[in-house]
Amino acid sequence: GGSAGHWQPVSQETNALHHEEDERLVDQLQSVQREQAVDQRERQCRQKEATGQARHLEMVQWEQALVQRDQALLQREQQSQRQEAAWQQKQQSQLQREQRILQGEERLLSRSRELKVAHQAAGPARQLDI
Repeated sequence: GGSAGHWQPVSQETNALHHEEDERLVDQLQSVQREQAVDQRERQCRQKEATGQARHLEMVQWEQALVQRDQALLQREQQSQRQEAAWQQKQQSQLQREQRILQGEERLLSRSRELKVAHQAAGPARQLDI
C-alpha cells in the first residue's frame, strides 16, 4: 500500500501546523457559539415580544368580554323595564275594565232603583184604580 512516509513521527513543523489548525477550529467554534448566543437572544426577544403581544391581546379580549357583559346586563335591565311597563299597563287596563264593570253595575243598580221607584209609584195608583 501507499508510502510509509506519512506515518513517521510528527515533526515540529507539522506540530505547529496542527496547533494553528486547532486555534482556527477553536476560533470557529467560539464564533459559532457567539452566533448561536446571539440567535438565542433574538429568539428570546421575539418570544418575549410574542408573549407581550399575546398578553395584550388577552387583555383586549378580556376588556371586550367585560363590555359585552355590560351590554348584556343593560339589555336585560331594559327588558325587565319593558316587562315592568307592560305589566303596569296590563294592570292599568285591568283596573279600567273593572271600573267600567263597576260603573255598568252602578248604572244597572240605579236603573233598577228607578224602575222600583216607578213601580212603587205606579203601584198605589193602580190600587187606587181598582
